[in-house]
Amino acid sequence: MSSVSAPPPLAISTHVAMRGQRRAESLAADGAERMMLAAGASLQQIGRGLVEAVQASPDALQAITDLHQARQAYLGQAEMALRGADPRAAALLRWSL
Repeated sequence: MSSVSAPPPLAISTHVAMRGQRRAESLAADGAERMMLAAGASLQQIGRGLVEAVQASPDALQAITDLHQARQAYLGQAEMALRGADPRAAALLRWSL
């Protein structure tokens, strides 16, 4: 005699699906947080570099311009990296920049 098992009740299936969705959202949020921390650290390094450059350079405006260009290049690289990212995580990171 073969036994055929019935599919699980809808409530159980829904619960398992929701748990999986929450896990995926949690992982995406963790990834976004790590990306924001890395971006913040990079921008902090740029800020330190700005202070050092202005203090060391007689031509502070040129130093500010160079660092601004470096920041723009960094933002461009971040934008390229975000193209394949989770849309909500990418939006959060863009907002933080």
